[in-house]
Amino acid sequence: SSGRESQPFFFNDHDPRQRSQTFQVERADFDKLLFDNAATKGAHCVDQTRALEAIFDGDRAVGVRLQSPGGSRQDVRAKVVVDATGQQALLASRLGLRVDNPDLHKAAIWTYYRGAHREPGEHGGATIILHTEDKAAWFWYIPLSDDVTSVGVVSDNDYLLKGRGGPEQVYEEELTKCPAVQRRVEGAERVDRHRVAREFSYSTSRHAGDGWVLVGDAWGFIDPVYSSGVYFALKTGEMAADSIAEGLHRNDTSAKQL
Repeated sequence: SSGRESQPFFFNDHDPRQRSQTFQVERADFDKLLFDNAATKGAHCVDQTRALEAIFDGDRAVGVRLQSPGGSRQDVRAKVVVDATGQQALLASRLGLRVDNPDLHKAAIWTYYRGAHREPGEHGGATIILHTEDKAAWFWYIPLSDDVTSVGVVSDNDYLLKGRGGPEQVYEEELTKCPAVQRRVEGAERVDRHRVAREFSYSTSRHAGDGWVLVGDAWGFIDPVYSSGVYFALKTGEMAADSIAEGLHRNDTSAKQL
């Protein structure tokens, strides 16, 4: 009840296989690693380019309209369009497929600190969850590389964001209710602005159609803290690739096949 922290849970204590090893990753660096790897595998990769919309011929997706940094537009044709636009969810938004979870209207406010407290040994890399004193919200505490720690607060959307001032003010108010987090960030340097994500839990009523398929956050999103987002992105991407490869081999890129 006083900001007491969760107990560490080490996967390799429960599953001795190599895959039980986990890593905290910074998404920008991780995404760049995937982008560069795709290029080395033969993908034609274009950066700093915005996907404006999918191009349809009737109900079938046949390409994507792109916009370069200079503002010029280009239509790219494709046998299958894979929507990996993240929470922008380009296709799901256009087709009205997004389904918000009414039980998970949560919001998060977070920032990053350099020099925040870390436990010695392997405990120093552990994610910690800490409730506020009134249990109206909870904090995540996620150690990253370069002595940077992600610290965020989560609660119901209305409680956190309505009628309480700006994100920084709300964050500091909740921080005063969580002494265990306060102790950990005391003397640390905040190295980023306060960021906000709201009502972020949703799914989609359809995941594929004629010539198109959804993957990653464009398919659905649960929680910004744990690795479910990375897992869904990689796993649904793998499943989409398999279904597309089979569809191209069969000359069938219908909704049913995908």
